[in-house]
Amino acid sequence: MTTQEDKNKEIRLVVHISIFMFIFSIILGIIFAYFAPKDQKITGFTTILSIGIMIAAFSPQLYLNSVQKSHATNHVLAIFLILCALGVLLRIPGLRQQLGNAFSTNKGTFLVILITISNLIPLCAHLVWQWQGAIFDTKEAIIPKHILEISAPISTVVGILAITWLFSVIYQKK
Repeated sequence: MTTQEDKNKEIRLVVHISIFMFIFSIILGIIFAYFAPKDQKITGFTTILSIGIMIAAFSPQLYLNSVQKSHATNHVLAIFLILCALGVLLRIPGLRQQLGNAFSTNKGTFLVILITISNLIPLCAHLVWQWQGAIFDTKEAIIPKHILEISAPISTVVGILAITWLFSVIYQKK
């Protein structure tokens, strides 16, 4: 059983992780804005900031899942991550088209890659969450362990295939 002091330490650690990722993304965004072409400065900065905010939002929960082991499938997070991952999968055809256009015209390529990566973060968080549940959860968890033991590998294969298809547009003949 954890003490109140342990819970307070976890909360402080989660807050520190979130603040660090937010500040780190601001610094990277400023560096990008300094070197980027004029028409990509604001969009690039906000995209990098969104990546940092998403990582700051997901990483504390994923960290706590790994610490709390048998409670890794918090039902609120589960619904959120499942819907985010579904949204990412539905967005992949549009992202593929943007990547193809950027590479064929050589305009805004780096920015489109950043936007693509920012859109893939929820899918990656979902896959990590599923594997945490498959490895750490008990049979009494909200989503039973035996279901996650099947769905985690399937989701991973689907995710890898979708991401491979997404980036394969880069290597298509122009």
